[in-house]
Formats: sequence, structure tokens, C-alpha cells
Amino acid sequence: MHVIASVAHLGLNSRLPNTFAVLRAVPILAGMLNRGFTSVRDAGGAAYALSRSIEEGTIAGQRLFVAGKALSQTGGHGDFRERFDQSDPDPCGCSRNMGAIGRVVNGVDAMRKAVREEMRAGAHHIKIMASGGVASPTNPIGNLQFSVDEVKAAVEEAESHQTYVMAHAYMSKAITRVVKLGVRTIEHGNLIDEETAGLMAEHGAYAVSTLVTYDAMGKVGAQMGLAADTLAKNESVRTRSLDALAMLHARGVKMGLGTDLLSDMH
Repeated sequence: MHVIASVAHLGLNSRLPNTFAVLRAVPILAGMLNRGFTSVRDAGGAAYALSRSIEEGTIAGQRLFVAGKALSQTGGHGDFRERFDQSDPDPCGCSRNMGAIGRVVNGVDAMRKAVREEMRAGAHHIKIMASGGVASPTNPIGNLQFSVDEVKAAVEEAESHQTYVMAHAYMSKAITRVVKLGVRTIEHGNLIDEETAGLMAEHGAYAVSTLVTYDAMGKVGAQMGLAADTLAKNESVRTRSLDALAMLHARGVKMGLGTDLLSDMH
């Protein structure tokens, strides 16, 4: 889940003043705690300071495991610039805003540095964007994102810090690729096939389904300002979700509950 996603349009969320981004996360955390969730894993955006604030009793919440910023290639699922936005996401510092769920990284050396930076800053695990996504404006669902060597570098660096990589991925081709490279958990996985489900079981990879977000986005996404093409992508993965769950269950893949909810959809 994303504890800092208080605005449905993630590009706008990334531009929130830091004070707003943090204060809006407080009721999201408290709401989950009141629903009975005593441990949660953030999939990009939440900083170590939030985890520490809960531990110290400053705010109400649960054990919060954070990834820091999710890592995305240029034009990937963590790059929320629109087509006509020619700004450079790297030197502007926008990715370091509290409301940004991700940061843009290109190349093996940059990937190693980014993982090391997130671990130094207190991340418990690393998140990469390994395929296109619903909420990002410029990439189809089926995109393969990051090179093989970039993914290998992320996995190697995470393992050297005694932790693991989680990967956003929908299509079987993207899932197969990263699972073989050592990624431990697949987030979403809605468009998986039988062969890939078997591969996940063979490698001991986990699947974290997020079915509720597609239902919620389909119902209220338009009112929250999501674009028509975003809603169309959402529908394409929503209709396959239950089939994916059945395949994963039949193959004995270990599964976790995820939400991926945004804004008031929490």
C-alpha cells in the first residue's frame, strides 16, 4: 500500500507541500490500525521517519515497513510527467518531495547508487517498477521496464543489505523476467498466465494482489480527476484479476493482501 497517496493523481500528489503529504498520511495510518492491521508494508513513498514516528508513539499506526522511493526508469511507472512536460525529474529535486512515491533512475551505476541511498535512509526493502502501470500517463501496461543488468544490480544491492526487491509488474513476460533475476515479491500480477504462476512457485516468489484498487478506481476514479486512458487501463487489468488469483492459488504461490488505494479510496 501507499500511506502517502492522499491524492488520486500521483503526479499532483508528488507536488504536495511536504507538511500536507505527511499530515494526510496520519489518518490513513490510523484508519488501517482501527481496521485491525498491525503491520503494513509501504510499496513506495513512505519515509523511515514515518516508521520511527509510529515506533516512538508520536502518531498512531502499525509496524510500518518502508521502501523509501520506488525506482523507475525514465517514462516508467514512477515517472508521472505528462507527454508535454519536458522538465528533467532528476535535478529538480521533485522526487525527494514527501508526496512522491518514486524517483527516476537510469543505468546500472545509477541503480546501485539509488538502492544504496534508499537503504542508507532507512528503507526496509526496495521497490522497482518492472512494467507499465495504470496510474502513470505515458507507458502501456505491457512495457518491460529496466534492463536485465539494472534489475540484477537492484537485487544484488538489496541482498548485500540483507533485504529483498519487490517489483510492480502485470504481464507474464515482465514477471518471468524479474523473478528469474531474483525479485522476491510481485505486486499486482493481474495478467499472469499458468506457466508464469508455476515459475513463481518454483522460485518461492510471493504475489501481492491488489484487487480492491481496480474496483475503487472504476467506481470513483473519474470523479477524482483520473484521465480516460488511465481508467481504460484500469478496466483492462480489473477484468482479469480473479483469473490471476485462481492460477496463483492452484500453483501454490504464497500470496499477500495489498490495497494500492489512493486518495479517499483508502
